[in-house]
Amino acid sequence: MGFAWKPKTEMDFACLHESGHAVVAKAAGCAVNRVMVRQEGEVRIGITDYQLPTHLSFAPARAMEIGILHGGKAAESTIANRDSSRGILQDQRDIERLISQLQMMGPLEFTEGELLEHCDSRARAIVRANKVAIVKLAKLLSKRGLVEGQQLQAILSGVSLPQSA
Repeated sequence: MGFAWKPKTEMDFACLHESGHAVVAKAAGCAVNRVMVRQEGEVRIGITDYQLPTHLSFAPARAMEIGILHGGKAAESTIANRDSSRGILQDQRDIERLISQLQMMGPLEFTEGELLEHCDSRARAIVRANKVAIVKLAKLLSKRGLVEGQQLQAILSGVSLPQSA
């Protein structure tokens, strides 16, 4: 199960996208409970159910969520050379919402651009370091629609945070 697999359908891309979220979340220290992709009419709905570490305060938790949201785009662009999808557009809206929440708390420690660049480069480094796990999860997700429990934990068990991330 190497990472020579390339998505062929929009559903495959959605599975790759959600797998990117799951792997980045796991590498960041989150508990990942389930990953699901389903088709509803013309729309593919992807859900990565994860829990942020409980010790994080508001601002670090929002920043971590922004990084996790960058995981879907990082997986699509790194593994499939694709930089635009419905999932990426939805993630961008969620990132804008999180940035607004951070700004309501007062001045950001970094500029918005610096924060986004940091989150994007970190997500890409995690994706590059964990391509095998992402592809393995995406392939299984494309067959089953839902991956959870021991099966999910077995795939995510080898996920690591690269030194440069």
